[in-house]
Amino acid sequence: MNDSHPLFLLFGNGAIQNRGCEAILRSTTRLLHDEFGACRFVNAPNSRLPPPDSRAATSADAEPELIHAPPLGRAPAPRFSPGWLVQQLERRVLKRSGMDIERFLPDSSAALLLGGDQYSFDYGVPWPFFNANEAVLRSGTPLVLWGASVGPFDSDPAFEARAAEQLRRVTLICARESETVAYLEGLGVAENVVAVSDPAFELQPAPVDEPVLRTWLERGCMGLNLAPLLARYWGDEEAWLRHCRDCVASLLDAIDLPLLLVPHVVCPGNDDHEFLSRVAAELRASHRSRVLVVGPDYDARQLKWIISQLRLFAGSRTHATIAALSTGVPTISVGYSVKARGINQDVFGHDRWLIQLRQLDAPTLAALVGDLLSEEAEVRAQIARVMPAYRDRARLAARHLKKVLPGR
Repeated sequence: MNDSHPLFLLFGNGAIQNRGCEAILRSTTRLLHDEFGACRFVNAPNSRLPPPDSRAATSADAEPELIHAPPLGRAPAPRFSPGWLVQQLERRVLKRSGMDIERFLPDSSAALLLGGDQYSFDYGVPWPFFNANEAVLRSGTPLVLWGASVGPFDSDPAFEARAAEQLRRVTLICARESETVAYLEGLGVAENVVAVSDPAFELQPAPVDEPVLRTWLERGCMGLNLAPLLARYWGDEEAWLRHCRDCVASLLDAIDLPLLLVPHVVCPGNDDHEFLSRVAAELRASHRSRVLVVGPDYDARQLKWIISQLRLFAGSRTHATIAALSTGVPTISVGYSVKARGINQDVFGHDRWLIQLRQLDAPTLAALVGDLLSEEAEVRAQIARVMPAYRDRARLAARHLKKVLPGR
């Protein structure tokens, strides 16, 4: 490696089997490469899955130099078990993050917290990321929250106060949607905040040459993503499975289109493909004949191309909806956090095409899809108007980073 090239430590992202995390990694390396020229990267994920080779994890046309740091974290232990108590001691008292970052900090030009919504309560109290941020701040390395949704933490005032204090010390917060900007302003965090868009808005699609799939796409399909992750907000996976089956059946009764079920995460224990295949199997035969489950082996760029060919799309995975919006596809978001509302407000100026998870039921989804189909031309035109500037906001993050780095 050429040590004269800037080294960026990319930490906190998930495994690339989560295609949204893959999209973030691919897009971030490409954006930084475009802005800074030749770069080096260290990928220190918050994941226990084995890392891929470097070519599989970065854009093939850029081929930036990238090192994969093995994850140090262990699987979360059951609450109040001995293992859980040890993990709480490590996180809260010993301030360990579970990510292999400290050894790279002395040589890093900047450390970027990736992942989009890692610094939030969406997946529990974010102690690993809070502690990793503290390690970066202690080292004096510039710290960036990259393409981030932050909070809200108001349900835990003590943590919110600690988070606000830390956020004021962060070098740069690249907030990917307006809800986060407003929340940070309310915390008194504004001087180090810039409004950007998620880096995955700039991910380049890669065409798929698969005859069966192309035949379906040529018929003019709707795409749908419903994730097993949402079972924890619903009660249990079996109840969520039955609910999704009913939503799909009602949708097929309401529209005269074939339906692609599109997985966007294929991690063990959090596998959209396995879940959506079970949903399809639960449908009666007449409905199953109009449904195709997209295979699990497509990467983020290929999935973005598949989604770009759809008439319309509805999805619960944020980066599946980003793939749709960034390619001009009329999109309904199934939201469980502020990030979906913020992105919808930024793109459409309203949240009409957003269904909050607790309001998701078969009649509501079918009715909203019907409305979107009836206004398809107008919605496509709206996305086409705003998307060039909105996508350029992803590049704005790299430009702001360049301004704050010493000697750049």
